[in-house]
Amino acid sequence: MKRAWKASAFTLLSFAVVAGCGPASSPTAAPGTTAPTPTVETKAPTSSEKVTIRFTDWANNEEAKSKSISLKEFEKANPTIKVDYQNVALSEFGAKLSAMAASNTLPDN
Repeated sequence: MKRAWKASAFTLLSFAVVAGCGPASSPTAAPGTTAPTPTVETKAPTSSEKVTIRFTDWANNEEAKSKSISLKEFEKANPTIKVDYQNVALSEFGAKLSAMAASNTLPDN
């Protein structure tokens, strides 16, 4: 019991020391001393050009099926975005990712 108490106290003290060593908060300006900045409304560009994003991960068969269904629903809701989903076996994922990095074809996720 004493050992657990000491460990808890040490952990709490460590957090307090780390928090105390953090950067000082920057002073805030007094209200009303800054000029208001004008705002300009911008709209997202509208484009009918289809964009393809690459999504690669490892998943078991059930997860992969679920993700495929979700991605199809996403594509229906966002017709200008196509998702190229690639499921790779976990045992091959590291090698596949390294090969993609070497050929400068890393996925977007």
